[in-house]
Amino acid sequence: MTAEEWFSVFYEKYGDDFNWTMIPFTDHHFVEELKRELGDSAHNKSIYSIAKCESKDDVLFLFDGEYRIYHVTYSDKNLEGWPRYKGYKDLSSAMEFIEKEYVEEYK
Repeated sequence: MTAEEWFSVFYEKYGDDFNWTMIPFTDHHFVEELKRELGDSAHNKSIYSIAKCESKDDVLFLFDGEYRIYHVTYSDKNLEGWPRYKGYKDLSSAMEFIEKEYVEEYK
């Protein structure tokens, strides 16, 4: 399934209370923010933002072929190890995490 299909299922299942939203393909704000925070480690990487959690600063990215959920900090100077992320081998694994987290923390 595509990300759009996954989110369609989640919206049908949980309604308007589901706290993740898709990011339009043309919106580069989160990619630019992540690249700024990561600095040189994002150089020459293919990065796309997919969705954002509305209740916290977590964003799902496709980062050089790997799905990652980064907690963006919006900070000019990050401590070592920030921004943190969780990596997933495929979109299904990332979506399973998003649903589980929503059910456990917000439902």
